[in-house]
Amino acid sequence: MYNHAMMSDDTPQDPLMQFPLPYAVKVMGANDESFPGLVLAVVSSHAPGVDESALRLRVSSGGKYVSVTVAFTAHSRLQLESIYKALGELPQVVMVL
Repeated sequence: MYNHAMMSDDTPQDPLMQFPLPYAVKVMGANDESFPGLVLAVVSSHAPGVDESALRLRVSSGGKYVSVTVAFTAHSRLQLESIYKALGELPQVVMVL
């Protein structure tokens, strides 16, 4: 059985990740001009204050796909799980790393 270390407010603390921490999520999808904005909207809805300056784009060699990396400060495992879940539910997303 896994034993969580508990913080003073009884919130489970991840023993491998000390929050807050710098974090980046990479999302791959079709190379469409609206895709980066869609990714940014999802991430910023869970991490307020994230804006276009946090984005890095890279188009695949064939030009069919684009990867969007969004850097932000993560404050909890729940926040990260929410971001990954929301991104994974988008039909335009091929993969979330």
